[in-house]
Amino acid sequence: MKIIYIPFIFGFCCVNAFAAGAPAYLSQVGTAWASVLGEVGVSGEVASFVQNAQTGNASTFNNLLSILAYNDTPMMIFEANNHTDMAFYDIKSPLSARRSACHGNLQDCDTKSQHLIVEGRVFANFADYTSDLNGDFKVNNTGGSVFVKGYITDGWVIGAGYTRNLLDTEDNWVYTDATGNSITLLSQYLSKWGMFVNFGVNGGHISWDTDKTIIGVLDDSSYDTEFLSGMLTGGIHISRNWFSMTPKASIKYLIMGADEYTDAAAQSFDKWWYNNLTGDLGIDFSFDIKGKDFLFSPTISLGGKYDFISKGSNDVNVSLINNAVYRIPLDIPSRAGFYGGLGAYVYAGNFYAGLSYKLEVRENYYNHNALLDINIRF
Repeated sequence: MKIIYIPFIFGFCCVNAFAAGAPAYLSQVGTAWASVLGEVGVSGEVASFVQNAQTGNASTFNNLLSILAYNDTPMMIFEANNHTDMAFYDIKSPLSARRSACHGNLQDCDTKSQHLIVEGRVFANFADYTSDLNGDFKVNNTGGSVFVKGYITDGWVIGAGYTRNLLDTEDNWVYTDATGNSITLLSQYLSKWGMFVNFGVNGGHISWDTDKTIIGVLDDSSYDTEFLSGMLTGGIHISRNWFSMTPKASIKYLIMGADEYTDAAAQSFDKWWYNNLTGDLGIDFSFDIKGKDFLFSPTISLGGKYDFISKGSNDVNVSLINNAVYRIPLDIPSRAGFYGGLGAYVYAGNFYAGLSYKLEVRENYYNHNALLDINIRF
């Protein structure tokens, strides 16, 4: 095992290695690891490996420190937002229809019809995030939701659902996968005149597994993020013959926190937290094509969103085995976003199914999302 005897020389080299535009905080990483002297085990091996790397190619050295101190905060923030967006998919639009009113003096009224709704959906998305703070990532995301809702009165339902998703990274320095699970409680109201108000709360956690290979040591660090979110949506569904449009507005609040954990290089990452308040304005257009016993409805969606609140911990403290500390800055997505989408739905009696695609773009990421939706009323 090789021991570092001249830390001040290493620290000087580290600082000068970042003149080529690498994130500034990585110089702190190099300086902190320069102070790991004579330690046994993995930390000593990593320190020796870092010292040898800094005397070689500057790009290779920067990449090594980028792996040691990979900034995964934007991925965690993105995933918590993406998971809650999928869990709240139900309340972003009005009910597809009110339950038919039933009165005792109507002989053809079936009082047992359309009291219960069961919905299922599966989704898949691909996101690409670019950052000046070492937080670049590409992720593939798949998952699904199941909801059960019941009518309280005509046009008003309450319900609960479960959402689960799986994430894995693509072409990243650090391989990460995650599993998210959450529960949603919701209420949807649709008036006779097409006005609607929907509300939901969602809470859950995401379990993360991160693999970093440094000098042959495989890091299988595991940690969790917990989140709690609420969304309120309102708008009006306006229908004229074969054409309809639905202007709508929503606001979503999310608060999340990340657990403390220690990786295989004996780096201890402190807890951190983040919250945002996002406003969303959008409009949906649909074109109804009527068949003998079904309705086919292509749709177009357009909108924009903005994070009125987007803040949390200033950074994440990372402690080494000798109590040296460096800080990873919280990497927060751009506040403004725009989206557009296409969809097609088929309505037939108490059943409908749909397929949609949505693209969301912010200054530092884009997110492709495809979704299959099935709804059965009993």
